[in-house]
Order: sequence, then structure tokens, then C-alpha cells
Amino acid sequence: MEKQNESVGIQPSPASEGQTGTRCAPKRVVRNFCGLSFWTITETTAGRRVSENEFDVPLQVGVSGFHTGNAVAFELMFAIKSGVLPGAHASAVIGAAYAAASEQSSSKTPSRKNAAISFLWAVESMFLFAVRAADFEDYIERKTAELIATENFYGALAVKHKAAFVPRMKAAKARKAALRSAGGAV
Repeated sequence: MEKQNESVGIQPSPASEGQTGTRCAPKRVVRNFCGLSFWTITETTAGRRVSENEFDVPLQVGVSGFHTGNAVAFELMFAIKSGVLPGAHASAVIGAAYAAASEQSSSKTPSRKNAAISFLWAVESMFLFAVRAADFEDYIERKTAELIATENFYGALAVKHKAAFVPRMKAAKARKAALRSAGGAV
């Protein structure tokens, strides 16, 4: 399911390209998570994960960054819709894009900023479309009920654990006091 960088459309930034930064470090392999061109994982040749970049796009100036951001957004949406990427991973991509959009850069300096801004605009548009089209009131009610049930479950579990803890500690103190009074080592 995962592809090497050579076979994908959006090329990663030069910082993620394959070789080491020091002489003594082992060679590294860059692969794509779930076949997504913008999500790279760098590993040693032995398979140890070195780094992961959820928004690995080339450094670009101007409009070309906007095209890249749109392409990444559509690739992400398609991967979620087709089931290639679990939806829970989308938050990692959005967080990485938000961080890239916050990077300092000038209009003439290549950066990931324009790609990130364009990506976030596309995600915002899809979010607004989904909100307008979906029956989210029922979803919110169900989700709220789930959260309340989860909170109640873990609250009861904490009470149960605390109730079991108190007698156990009292018994341990009593054993310790008995050992001490018998002249034994504690």
C-alpha cells in the first residue's frame, strides 16, 4: 500500500530526501504513508523510524504553492473517501498544514506556507459543504450521549478503584505496624 517517493505526483521537500545528514549515520529510506504523496516516513535501512512528516510538500514561491495545496487537499479527501486512509489520520495532516501555514516567509522566499494555506482553504470549504449538507444535529446528540456514557463509565471505574485501594492500603499499614511491633524489618 505504501509507495516509494519516485512513484508519486507531489515530490517531497529536499529536507526529507533520502540520505543522512552526518557521516556516521546509517543510510535512510523515505517512503509514503498509505501511498499519500505528501506524507513521508523516513526510516533507516534496518527499518527503524527516524522521522515522519504529515505535510511534506516542496518549498515553492507564489501560485505554484496554491496548486500544490489544492492537490494535497483533494488527495487527502479522496484517500479518506475511498477508505485508503482512516479519517482519524486527517487531524495529523491538518495540524501539520496549520504549522506550515504559520511558518515565517517572505513572498520571494520558497516555503510551504502557500501550499498549507491553500490546503486549509480547501479543507475549510469541504467542512462547510459537509455541515450544510449533513444532519449534524442528530450526530451531535449521539456524540454527546456517547461522551456522557464514557464519562460515567470511567467515573464509576475510578470510584471502584479508589474503594478497593483504601482497604488495601489500610491492610498494608496494619501489616507494616504488626511487623514493626514484632521487631521485624519493615
